Amino acid sequence: MPVGFTRRGSRHGMSGHSHLPISELFKCPNFASPVGKLPSAGCGASKKARQMKFSRSFVAIAASLVVAVASLSRGCSAGNTSAFVRKDQKAVDMPLDCDAFRVPPGYNAPQQVHITQGDHDGSAVIVSWLTPEKPGSSLVLFGTSENHLNFSAKGKVHRYKYYNYTSGYIHHCLIRNLKYDTKYYYVVGVGHTRRTFWFITPPKVGPDVPYTFGLIGDLGQSFDSNRTLTHYESNLRKGQTVLFVGDLSYADNYPNHDNIRWDTWGRFIERNAAYQPWIWTAGNHEIDFAPEIGSTLPNTNGSRQNCQK
Repeated sequence: MPVGFTRRGSRHGMSGHSHLPISELFKCPNFASPVGKLPSAGCGASKKARQMKFSRSFVAIAASLVVAVASLSRGCSAGNTSAFVRKDQKAVDMPLDCDAFRVPPGYNAPQQVHITQGDHDGSAVIVSWLTPEKPGSSLVLFGTSENHLNFSAKGKVHRYKYYNYTSGYIHHCLIRNLKYDTKYYYVVGVGHTRRTFWFITPPKVGPDVPYTFGLIGDLGQSFDSNRTLTHYESNLRKGQTVLFVGDLSYADNYPNHDNIRWDTWGRFIERNAAYQPWIWTAGNHEIDFAPEIGSTLPNTNGSRQNCQK
């Protein structure tokens, strides 16, 4: 299982969720192909996405903009497609100074916070974040009350270089022995840069335990990407964990595979990925093959960073 996101995700995006039990989700022979709270300032914030009610449904959203609703029962029967139609125009990336990419206040404050499941049964979580100027602290405080963070774990930090880009300090911390189906609060950073988040662990594994996955892929960092993430977030019954099916930041669309666009993307998704696990797979846009700048091995950039952001 990858640790953190693979740095290199659509211009449009797609998202959805499956309300099948875990034991059935990956058995479905007809699993449908997948067809967000907008920041208030700056970059074309849209109207609040309408809420879509469903029961045991897989909602697939094509980020720029086909929304298909397919009912998935245990028999994986097809459902209905909404009237929402994707626009014809090419997606436009949000500018670097967009509010969606805002940097948290405070010198060397943790940013790009995100979590992923840390073991096979859901009793561990990996917390990842970046500090831009110095390593800072790799300690995570956590507990079941925001005012009583009785546990701590220490992570590891690394950084990387790619062409003319040098990353900030990337932290990964594994927290273990969590109770099932429990809300935990956690803190990264120290002093005036402390930042608090929370997550809910999954229920104990069983043959008929219901669990809802959000499905997102091809997200990128366009205005349409912002609408896609907003649409996902606005569903009252959104997924408990996101399965991200590849093509993350689309940094490879920029000259020299501009890795600054990994930093903006990390800040963009933090609003959701810091609060529920995102489980990652790499897509073709995660392949760093750029002979013009000396990147001649067709590896995913995750291999350059040990599958870690």
